[in-house]
Amino acid sequence: MTWLWKGVGAFGLGMMAFSLTFCDNGALGQDACRAIESKRCEILAGCAGFDLDEASEVTACKLYYRDQCIFGLAADVVQEPDNVSLDLCLEALDAAAACKGGDGTLASCDKPPALDASYTPDAAVDGPVDVTSATACDVMRYPSYLTACAFLQAVPQDDDTSSSGGSDGSGGSDGGAGGTGGT
Repeated sequence: MTWLWKGVGAFGLGMMAFSLTFCDNGALGQDACRAIESKRCEILAGCAGFDLDEASEVTACKLYYRDQCIFGLAADVVQEPDNVSLDLCLEALDAAAACKGGDGTLASCDKPPALDASYTPDAAVDGPVDVTSATACDVMRYPSYLTACAFLQAVPQDDDTSSSGGSDGSGGSDGGAGGTGGT
């Protein structure tokens, strides 16, 4: 009978080792994603397009992103930030949130966070933010514009390492393209 319990125990340990080895989804930066999104849920209250004015809405936002961040940071982010970089990014988000008063632009703010003026993002991903007239809500919505959050910027793929999607072969038969008709 003891051999049966030993077998069950060995099987259980084997399954645990298997699940720890093969059930990882390979996501990069899950904790960083959760920290950034949680901060954004807290500070985006009052920005157009975000209904986060009540505590229950902020809590719901945090729960949503806790689950969404199981996929980690965006696929084109190549390195998970270290704790120092993450803390600096969160501080920059707080600095942006402090600039929401007045006209809301960072230019009119006493201590605005630094923006990366050289960043030329894909507007479909990171939004069209003009760093010369950016508002606090703009950079809280798209934190990749913040110098301290530069690790969120998409890293373009080199032409020689990206997939081409196929060759430029003829794709047809030798029969010609149709003919010109006749009279």
